[in-house]
Amino acid sequence: MVVSGIDHAVIAANSLRETREAFEAAGFAMTPIAEHIALKAVNTLAMFEHSYLEVAQATDNQAFGAMLNKALGVDKENLAMLAFRVDDLAQFAHASGLEVIEASRPATVPSTEGDAKFKLAWLPRDPMETVQ
Repeated sequence: MVVSGIDHAVIAANSLRETREAFEAAGFAMTPIAEHIALKAVNTLAMFEHSYLEVAQATDNQAFGAMLNKALGVDKENLAMLAFRVDDLAQFAHASGLEVIEASRPATVPSTEGDAKFKLAWLPRDPMETVQ
């Protein structure tokens, strides 16, 4: 079970539109705002060759949305999480006692529309809470 790098970082935003505009003003090319219905959030991405930066705002205070809200600083954006790339998520999750969550959201790239599908295994805030 090998962690092979950082897949992406997530920045929690109070106002996704304002934060997106600030990133664009700083020179980042941001994707259109998209909705994660199952995760109760909206996001925009700055894509890089092998990773991306996700700026997200909660639409509800449950699950992922609650995590984003908890990560927010007082009236400012904040690093909410780092997503690591692993060679075999199922093996990693099984060995760590974690549940794998499958999710998707509508996605549009030039001339193509479809669903972006992904699998996640959430590590607890306190690593000793669940990881065996």
